[in-house]
Amino acid sequence: MDTNKPLAVFPWDAIVATGALGHPSTLLLSQVKAWSTYDYYGRLNSEAALADAAAAFVAENSNGDAGLLGAYFRRFLALAREDSAAAASALLLRPAGSDQAAAMATAACWLTVRMSKPTDDFIVPLWHRDGCMFTCTCTCTCTAGPSAAAVPHAKYAVSLLGPGTRVMAPSPQVNKAITASDAAVRVAAEAAMQKEVVAGRAWAWLLPEVDEDRIRADLARQLAGCGEQVGFEPGQVIRFTWGQDDSPVHSEPDLSGGDRVFVSVLFGTEDELRGMAEFREVDYHESVPVPS
Repeated sequence: MDTNKPLAVFPWDAIVATGALGHPSTLLLSQVKAWSTYDYYGRLNSEAALADAAAAFVAENSNGDAGLLGAYFRRFLALAREDSAAAASALLLRPAGSDQAAAMATAACWLTVRMSKPTDDFIVPLWHRDGCMFTCTCTCTCTAGPSAAAVPHAKYAVSLLGPGTRVMAPSPQVNKAITASDAAVRVAAEAAMQKEVVAGRAWAWLLPEVDEDRIRADLARQLAGCGEQVGFEPGQVIRFTWGQDDSPVHSEPDLSGGDRVFVSVLFGTEDELRGMAEFREVDYHESVPVPS
């Protein structure tokens, strides 16, 4: 898999080997009990332990089988980590050498599992690009400026149940529309902040003066005429970069038609993930907590 592409869709046989694991939407589970989210920020010293913890979480809140889910999570984590390590090794992210760089760059992770019931919240797409998730300790354009080597940091994602993420095919029109929309949010937020100091509001769209719904709807209308969405099936693993000027424009799918289980993971050094956890005010784990 080309590690330089902003978006990659993995073939079925990358994670479902010779039919040992079937299509996730027909084998792993078919129903979610309630809204729930699992997050793990921490050292990845055991893919199996993290896979089992995530599988137990999903099985507890669905009609899925923990054993089958555990096998799938193991394959997913192994695929994502191997691909991420290959990118680190090929691009020599750090001066210690490619093998050591790969180990360092995938020593920790953020794994999230979002289980949802039907909602109308995303009938209108929430198109966006993912910004930087953490302060990089490697050379990359998201922190070091346009003259630095372009090192793509990425998320790996899959829908175990329900529709997949909506992703726009890249084009100059898409880039122009999302750039203008982001600028509109910044201008509105800056104008609001000039009027008053808003304590405790960290994000522009929480400011009452920023009409998020209007900006979101305007962008959705513009992108509807800008080209095609990338085609892939629910259950296929995708990789998309974050923090880059060409990172894919994407949105949650329309969730009004049924339950969904969405999984994503990103990797980094222990220092990078500790910093990310600290910024988000969540716990960083030295090992996977044992499910109670």
